[in-house]
Amino acid sequence: MFQTYLLLFLSTFSSISGFIGTPSPPQSPAIKHPTRASSIRYQYKPLHSTTTPSQSPLAPRTNPSAILGDPKPTVWTYFGSLTPEYNLGQGFPDSSPPPFALDALRDTVNGSPFIHQYTRTSGHPLLVGELAKRYSRHLGREVDKDGNVAITAGASQALYLGLQTLIEEGDEVIVFEPYFDLYINQIRLAGGIPVPVPLEFVPYPGSSHAGSWELDVQALKSAVTPRTKAVILNSPHNPTGKVFTGAEMISIADVIRPHDRVKVLSDEVYKFIIHSPPPESSMCGLGGGTVPGHVHFAEIEGMWDRTLTISSAGKTFSATGWQVGWAVGPKDMVGRIQQLLPYVQFCTNSVCQEALAKTLKVADEPYKGHESYYAWLRDDYTKKRDFLVKALRGAGFDTPDYTRTPGGGFFIMAGVTDAVA
Repeated sequence: MFQTYLLLFLSTFSSISGFIGTPSPPQSPAIKHPTRASSIRYQYKPLHSTTTPSQSPLAPRTNPSAILGDPKPTVWTYFGSLTPEYNLGQGFPDSSPPPFALDALRDTVNGSPFIHQYTRTSGHPLLVGELAKRYSRHLGREVDKDGNVAITAGASQALYLGLQTLIEEGDEVIVFEPYFDLYINQIRLAGGIPVPVPLEFVPYPGSSHAGSWELDVQALKSAVTPRTKAVILNSPHNPTGKVFTGAEMISIADVIRPHDRVKVLSDEVYKFIIHSPPPESSMCGLGGGTVPGHVHFAEIEGMWDRTLTISSAGKTFSATGWQVGWAVGPKDMVGRIQQLLPYVQFCTNSVCQEALAKTLKVADEPYKGHESYYAWLRDDYTKKRDFLVKALRGAGFDTPDYTRTPGGGFFIMAGVTDAVA
């Protein structure tokens, strides 16, 4: 039996925003889908392509018009037509970047005239150097600024280029359902076949609408075939707010470990917004404390060489319009992205890259009575979460109990009970 949920965003402090998720008709045959009764299902139009497989990272792909079909409005078309003060459905913050980030941007704009010109295609030297140092700490290994980091126009482009350089025609790509809608057509544009693996919704005792989303390891095992080429992992998860525990991450690694060709694209844009960390007992010694509650998949033994870690500055610093993202990983994976970047756009915004590099240095310092900006950010989103949960429960919705369910990102999946249906 399917349940109905309301997806809400914490990025607007006092507004209830989102969409209703309800059961859809059966899946299109274009998407391979293991059957799970507990998942919310989405319908997609069958998409077909006719290109010939090639081993080149620059292999030609199907014309996007053949993938996307006739032009038609999308949810993003609708959101884009709204003025920001009335747009309650799109996941971006409604607050300004922190003052030190704005200071960095202002100083950069008024600094050297050369910063207004092209920078290094694979990333501005100051920024790739700063990210290499940070990820060396996160992952417990040396990350080379030249070979292991690529700067992109936001995390979405990092994912797009990662798929374009990895996927051949007919390769299968596993995504955990429900999923960020962008993933599906990015997979198809690369010639791949999306394979949703539903997360299992486990209600709390005595409740049918509130509970936790959990990894179904057996469903993941069943979805892996000789054609599987990649898994897209997103933690904290859009749209459920789920934070994958260390134990779940290890289970994913154990499933793919025997399959040498399978890579992981780890989307970690919400990692600094974990307002309810998993219990320490579930972390299996992972995380290392560099980002409380978060496990970088690439830190798991044997996973560095198979993982492209993707993130950005937008959600962390309330600067989604800066459009600075990155991919971190082994040279064979990142090198392909670096090779493709000049043919997509010569470089990401030089000014914002420089400003972000300066911002990252200051973000580790004490901020507004907290040990760092990141600690303040977690506290700020915890307050927003509690404010919205109280309002939702008062209106008759069921919500997660964050004393026992880890949570992160902008999202609350609220159960639509009989009182509000």
